[in-house]
Amino acid sequence: MFIDRFFVETFTLETVTSSLTTFIPGITNSVNLTLSEEANIGVKLEGFTTGSGSVTLQGNITESLTFPANGELITLNSFTSITTVALSNLTDEDTTGTIELFMSTPTGQPITYRSVVGSSYKGRISNRKRSFDQVRSGVEVNTNPIMFTTYDTPARIKDYVRAVGRTFEILSINYPANLYGEINHQEIELLEIPTS
Repeated sequence: MFIDRFFVETFTLETVTSSLTTFIPGITNSVNLTLSEEANIGVKLEGFTTGSGSVTLQGNITESLTFPANGELITLNSFTSITTVALSNLTDEDTTGTIELFMSTPTGQPITYRSVVGSSYKGRISNRKRSFDQVRSGVEVNTNPIMFTTYDTPARIKDYVRAVGRTFEILSINYPANLYGEINHQEIELLEIPTS
């Protein structure tokens, strides 16, 4: 695209998630997960015909969860790593769904962490620091920087952008259209996170 030539800065995009992995299962699945902190594991079955069967997590410890139907169950024990997920009575259903593993508290509340989505996105951060408030007749007000990037960059509100040696949180995302109604980039409002 023509506008891409202005995107000269490389940035890393991080998102807030509790998900460790999602997969379409086989009987035995290698996952090789090392957790950022010791935590219980939530297992979510979705899209199976009945979802009735068991899921065995093997890692620093081993625990099996028995599902009566699609849904979520939380391990009784906490894990630091998972190497294998073994299934029983789930791979022979008419419809095979997905299994998601996520970090959880013992009561089932997801534990969130920042995960790198990608580190080679291209964009440009504006040097805009302040603008004039027309409602108050030319009074200067502080505004946030704007990052311009391609339309297909998977940015979401509350994600982090790490660029030019600084860290920003995404406050809002705008998809402006050209005269023909085509959207070819995003304008992302950023809030700089001070380094400590």
